[in-house]
Amino acid sequence: MFALPSIAFADANKYDEIIADASATYRVPKTIIKAVIATESSFRNNAQGTGTSAIGLMQITRAAAADAGFDHSTLFDARNNIHAGAAYLGLMLQWARGNYPKALAAYYAGMGTLSDEKITQLDLDGYAYAAKVLAYALSFSVNEGFSAGV
Repeated sequence: MFALPSIAFADANKYDEIIADASATYRVPKTIIKAVIATESSFRNNAQGTGTSAIGLMQITRAAAADAGFDHSTLFDARNNIHAGAAYLGLMLQWARGNYPKALAAYYAGMGTLSDEKITQLDLDGYAYAAKVLAYALSFSVNEGFSAGV
C-alpha cells in the first residue's frame, strides 16, 4: 500500500502568500511549488546544498537563477528564492510540455541535462525526486481539500 509522506513541517504554511503569488505569476501550481520546497529544504530558508551552490528554500543554483532571469545574490530572500524557483520550474514545464515528472526530473538535474543527447535519459535519481515531490504535492492537496490543484 502506498503511503503519502508526512507533511509535519513547522513552517509549512509560513510562505503560502509568496507561493500563491509565484504560482499566479509563473503558472506553476501552488502545491507543486510547496512540494519542491518541502523536498529541497524542509522549509528552511537558510538551507545550502552540500557540495553545491544550491541556496535557500527551493535550492536554486547560480546557473538556475540566471536561466530564470534572477540575480543569485538575492536568493536567501524567501520571496526572491520562491519566485526564482517557480520561474525556473515554469521553464522546465514548458520544455517538458506540461509533463510534471519529466519537468521535475529536469529541475532536479539542471538545465544542462536538456541537450538532445540527454533528453530521453534523465537519470533515475531525477525521477525518484519527481515521485517524492508529486507525493508531497498530493499530500498538500489532500490537506487543502484539493483547492490548490496539482
